[in-house]
Amino acid sequence: MLLPTAAHATKCDQFKAVMIEDAAAHQQPSPKFQPTHIQMPADADSQSIEILMFDDVRVTFTCWSYGWPMSFRAEAKSGDPVSISHAMLLAAMGLRNFFLGNGIENRPEWQEAIGTRDELIERAKSSDAKKSELRVEDGWASCVINPAGVMSFEIWSVG
Repeated sequence: MLLPTAAHATKCDQFKAVMIEDAAAHQQPSPKFQPTHIQMPADADSQSIEILMFDDVRVTFTCWSYGWPMSFRAEAKSGDPVSISHAMLLAAMGLRNFFLGNGIENRPEWQEAIGTRDELIERAKSSDAKKSELRVEDGWASCVINPAGVMSFEIWSVG
């Protein structure tokens, strides 16, 4: 798959394209992008998209009205190890591809994205509240582990 080119391709379009490329490169199901109707108070014209890749993970992605990523959320639907591993994979993909403002060629390598994800998990596991946050590029990333052991990850930009 070719990445969108020229100024017409938004960062959100590029995010979708590299998510598809990364899934194919790692022999994972190709993500499908389904628009949803979640209205974000910060930007009434934002676009929310459900990413369909695994049945055992809920994934949403929201774009600002001007075409840049606003938020990405991956949540295991249960404490089942397969569901958690799928959420962890999607969290790493999100961390690798969410901040494309510096260009696709400057996105983090896989090991860096996996390291950030693992740091979020370890900090959440060791905290009393079972949650963690880290500053990442132009935003934040978090991990929350609920009492049933279900993990959720979120990435959001600061504007």
